Amino acid sequence: MTLLANGQVLFAGDGTTTAQLYDASMLTLLNTGSISLLNTGSMNVARTGSTHVLLQDGRVLFAGGLLNNQPLTSAEIYDPASGMFT
Repeated sequence: MTLLANGQVLFAGDGTTTAQLYDASMLTLLNTGSISLLNTGSMNVARTGSTHVLLQDGRVLFAGGLLNNQPLTSAEIYDPASGMFT
């Protein structure tokens, strides 16, 4: 999980390419006991255990981690403005 500069929380890097956003401003007045996640762009690599860092410009760097229990030496960046990973 990474808290983005816009207040959303990015969920990514769980061993799949799926990435989702949680936006606290979208909470309803009724307490349903669950949260709503919004789909965003997909990661290029299904990495787990990566390091992720919020950069000063608001993007998120994902580096290293594992794929099929093998170490990764690659990195990718999530841009919340476009919702894309590169």
